[in-house]
Amino acid sequence: MTEPTDDKLTGGTPKLIEPFSLETANQAQAALARECGISRPWTNSIGMEFVPIPSGMFTRGYNPENQRILKELPRDVHNYHSTIISRPLLVGIHRITQAQHLAMTGKSPSYYSSKGRLSSRVVGVDTSRFPVDSVSWFDCIEACNELGKLEGLAPYYRFNGDVARSKSGTIIEGDVTILGGGGYRLLTSAEWEYCCRAGTTTLYYFGNVLEGPRREACSVPNPVGTDGPNHFGLYDLSAHLEEWVFDAMIYHSYGRYVGKVATDPVDLESDDLERVTRGLNSAFRGCQPAGDSAENIGYRVCRTIDIS
Repeated sequence: MTEPTDDKLTGGTPKLIEPFSLETANQAQAALARECGISRPWTNSIGMEFVPIPSGMFTRGYNPENQRILKELPRDVHNYHSTIISRPLLVGIHRITQAQHLAMTGKSPSYYSSKGRLSSRVVGVDTSRFPVDSVSWFDCIEACNELGKLEGLAPYYRFNGDVARSKSGTIIEGDVTILGGGGYRLLTSAEWEYCCRAGTTTLYYFGNVLEGPRREACSVPNPVGTDGPNHFGLYDLSAHLEEWVFDAMIYHSYGRYVGKVATDPVDLESDDLERVTRGLNSAFRGCQPAGDSAENIGYRVCRTIDIS
């Protein structure tokens, strides 16, 4: 777990400071793409699209504006705090689809598919572009490494020793070490919220109310790209599924940063082995045991951009 910093900027001045507009985000992203010599969006070898996300500073957690909207408040609602994401990122525009997960791992675990447990809800529907669901956190770690292999990149993670799998092949137990580098990985919880908010301070990246066609689209499974984009060009951040991120779930961890500036915070482990899920709104944190696979959880991947 990282330690809180004092209330000054560390790790260099962030490129973007919340709040910022769509135009400001676009200009900063275009500048980062030029600096890195990549296209925007950038497409990898199996057709996944990514956008460059500059470093930035934002308020993490339910800020006072968000609190006024909520009817039920989470445990650490008053512990919002300034947070810096110091490293630029390449972030997947969409969640990983069923077809992409199959290409990466050779597996098709989704409940919302023609052979899945909830196939009755998608009869006659091509679900290849639906986000993959029913993957454990450990499955996502494995998938990141497998995608790296396809791209000729060193793995970002390592499993120490053997893993335990269910009869269906889901990894239900394992010991993970971060190797680092430029390979594919999960976003941290703080990175996810920064990317989701994209300069906004409202409860959702599109405003304070989820209603109409958007509310309906977010309540049922859909192909990726149904909801969005936000200012950074990312889709489906408040859509049907939640997303695994790397962090362990520590319920009161935000309290450590109140009145300070947290730089690249991440909670590495907790006693009960729960991992954070993000989605529903910009600040929401859910959790599940790392070995659980649920029909309401998917994932997206990213890479750290090294411009040193």
